Amino acid sequence: MTGNTLLDVAYVGAKGTHLPLQDYDLDYLTAQQLATYNTCLETQVPNPFYNKVPSTSPLDTPAIAQGTLLHPFPQYGNVQLANQGMADSSYNALQAKFEARFGGGGTLLASYTFSKLISDAESLTPWLENNWNAGFQNWGNLRGERSLATLMFRSAWWSAMCWIFLSAKARSICPTRGASPGPSFRAGASTES
Repeated sequence: MTGNTLLDVAYVGAKGTHLPLQDYDLDYLTAQQLATYNTCLETQVPNPFYNKVPSTSPLDTPAIAQGTLLHPFPQYGNVQLANQGMADSSYNALQAKFEARFGGGGTLLASYTFSKLISDAESLTPWLENNWNAGFQNWGNLRGERSLATLMFRSAWWSAMCWIFLSAKARSICPTRGASPGPSFRAGASTES
């Protein structure tokens, strides 16, 4: 590299621990229950809640699916903890930056990032995402949900060029770089600074 060029290469890493989940479901069937009762989860059985709950309740029927009664809290229908800090993420990236400065006041800047984001918590607002995560497959094994995040950009490239034009008056006052700039040229567009 010459005196007017710079090459910077860096590793960037970040780990998120105890990140909030949108909701954590406590009323789920375990993997063992799903394997044991696989074929009879929808089998109708006598309902122990019949005539013991308000008549407007979905549990006030003479028969109910066996899978419903296997839940830890069948009488409530759904039990969740909101915004629990149970999720994790891991970000690793290689970042490179090249900068070259030219004698006439120009600068070329280019950077590249190669990264990987792994997470078991996509977002606190999944309904706003393009590819909404349908939810967890197994609430009893959140580690099994770790995967590449949908928000991840594997590879990113940025470049910019800036050229500063000094007026004749500015050159006579301060002939070196660093004088107050006149009109400048940035990334193909002429702007006044």
